[in-house]
This record gives sequence, C-alpha cells and structure tokens, in this order.
Amino acid sequence: MRLSFSSPVFLSHEIIKAVVVLGDTVVDATAGNGKDTLFLAGIVGSSGKVVAFDCQVEAIKATLHSLEQHGVSSWVQIVAAGHQKMDEFIFEPVKAVMFNLGYLPGSDKKVITTAENTLCALEKALRLLLVNGVITIVVYPGHPGGKEEAQAIEEYLQSLSPKAYLAVSLGYINRSNAAPYLIAVYKTAEV
Repeated sequence: MRLSFSSPVFLSHEIIKAVVVLGDTVVDATAGNGKDTLFLAGIVGSSGKVVAFDCQVEAIKATLHSLEQHGVSSWVQIVAAGHQKMDEFIFEPVKAVMFNLGYLPGSDKKVITTAENTLCALEKALRLLLVNGVITIVVYPGHPGGKEEAQAIEEYLQSLSPKAYLAVSLGYINRSNAAPYLIAVYKTAEV
C-alpha cells in the first residue's frame, strides 16, 4: 500500500491501524457521516467494540446507514450526545479515540465542534485510554472557531507529562495556515 500524505484523515487511519487490533474497544468521538466509525468497526471486528458519538440527528442516521450497509452495526454503539459526555457511556478502557473536528460535511457550517467541548472530551479520552493506546485529532483551523479550537488543544496537550504521553502534530508546511492537520497522542505510561 502506498502512503498518502494528501489527507490528515488518511494519516490518522494509518496511525490507528498501527495500534488497534481485533477485539479492541475504540471510540469515534465525532461520528459525522460515519466514515471513521466504519473504518474502526472494520479494524476491531465483531470481537471488538466501537462507540461513536454525535449530537446531530442527520449524522447519526448517516452513520447507522453506512454501518448497516456494510454489516457491521452489531458491534457499534451509536450515542446521540456530544463527545464531551463520553464518560457517561464508556466504562472500560479504550485502545483508541478518533476526533475529526469542525462541522458535518454537507450540513450547517454553523454547527461546529468547540474548544470547550473538545477539551472536555479530550480530558476524558485521556483518562479512558490504555497504555500503548492512541488519540488522533484531525483539526480544521480554516473555519470560524477552528483556529481557536486548534490553539486550545495544542496548549492543553503541551501540559501533558512527557513521561506518560507523546503528542505530535503533523501539518503541511507548504500550504496555508488554514489547512487541516493531524494531532496524535500516544500513551506510554499510566499517569
């Protein structure tokens, strides 16, 4: 397989594939149109579990439709709530959490993820994350509120202990500052 650097989403998938195996429990913190949820369901298989969050009805419907079309809905739990509430629905450690921030493609661009909710969700995701687990965050600084959300995430992650976490940012240096980019956090030890 060729490695493509054209998309931070593709890069997030490559990182997830390097960490997650059959039987793992994982989270899609932003289900959206269901593409990441479907991707995760394929990796963990029927012996694993995916919990997907979204607060928009059309996103939940699109995700469920995609999962049913591919025959993987039986091991996916879709939660009609924002990702900041993940600790109310997940009671076991997880191997990975995926965030794809911004707005639902093809929908109202005024309904976006926010720094406040994303930071709350990120804190909870870090507590749920197993050692040798990973969090991927695709960040979109180009829409209103996106730059502030990106800055808040980066500032928060800079405060993490380097003894327990490795946090990296993968962005394009020859594109505009508004181009989407990937942040990944790998947990190396218990805090």
